[in-house]
Amino acid sequence: MRSDVIILLAFVLLPLSRLYSQKMGHFNSQRVMMMMPEIKKIETELKTYQADIENELRNLMKDLEDKTKKYQSESETKTKFVNESRAKELQDLQQKIIEYRQQATSDLKRKETELLQPLIKKINDAIQKVSKDKNIKYIFDTSKGSLVVAPPGDDITGHLTKSLGIKKK
Repeated sequence: MRSDVIILLAFVLLPLSRLYSQKMGHFNSQRVMMMMPEIKKIETELKTYQADIENELRNLMKDLEDKTKKYQSESETKTKFVNESRAKELQDLQQKIIEYRQQATSDLKRKETELLQPLIKKINDAIQKVSKDKNIKYIFDTSKGSLVVAPPGDDITGHLTKSLGIKKK
């Protein structure tokens, strides 16, 4: 009977010991990304893209403002038909501005995703390499808030930056 209990305990505890011996690590993807040299070029491209969008929006707003002032100052000397036509034109221009803002927000997000995709792939490849090289079974990204407490010894950010060829600043 006693040997049966020992055998049973061995079958129960052995898998548990393997579970607890699994090596885990964590890193901060935002910190790693900001350390990568490519991020400066991406930020510059995004700022330029955003500036172009804002310039176009300013031009649309200026056009609306100019037409509004002109139409208001001329409204008393124009026919009802002309004034109604101009009011419709102003409404259409306002709608165009609203649609432009919505499309610009979507385009900016798409551009950011497009520019960051190669960087994200590079980081993910480095994570896989570090995981394999260091025999780490589980890795958590602390920038996503998925880990509350982590011992400093398990932080693999240094290994990732080394694998990516990033020099510490």
